[in-house]
Amino acid sequence: MTQALAHDKPFAVVPCCVFAHLSPHRTLEGRPVRSIDEFCRYLMAKDPRIKAEFLPFEGRNKVLY
Repeated sequence: MTQALAHDKPFAVVPCCVFAHLSPHRTLEGRPVRSIDEFCRYLMAKDPRIKAEFLPFEGRNKVLY
C-alpha cells in the first residue's frame, strides 16, 4: 500500500488480521492498534486519498483503496 501510494498506483487491501503483538509500532492517537477497526483507521491515516467501501459478502469485507 505504501509503495502504491508513493508511485500513485491503484491498490486494494482487505485488512483481516491486526497482529498487535508483532507490530507494536502501530499506534493510533498514542495507543497501540489492537482491533480491526483501529487498524483500518491507522491505514487510512497514512494518506487522505485512501477510501473505504464494503464488499457484498460476510466476514472481513471492508476494502481500502
